[in-house]
Amino acid sequence: MVCATLLAKSEPEPEEGCIDFVTSVPGAKIYVDNVDTGKVTPSLICGLSPGTYTYRLELSGYVSVTGSVDLGAGQRVLVSIVLTPAKKGIGAGTILGVTLLGIGILGAVLFATREKR
Repeated sequence: MVCATLLAKSEPEPEEGCIDFVTSVPGAKIYVDNVDTGKVTPSLICGLSPGTYTYRLELSGYVSVTGSVDLGAGQRVLVSIVLTPAKKGIGAGTILGVTLLGIGILGAVLFATREKR
């Protein structure tokens, strides 16, 4: 004899959703809720419960992008980002080189002026 008891759940399991990450330049690392997903763009991340998620996309040479997305039950949300190239700053080596060049030019001008007298 087989007896089975069926337990009814008060609420059904929420349907999982997906976030589809696409960037103008492929290969950006994808972080969701500050966790490295191990994936790069373009990529579809599924198995997410409904809710609000924060994301961060990082690619060397480009400005990192952060944002948030609301995911409903069974939804597939597209996050499409145009990455902006990072501005190259002036490093200490560049400043030193320009300073030395300026000193060299100033010295040459003073020397030439002195020779004319």
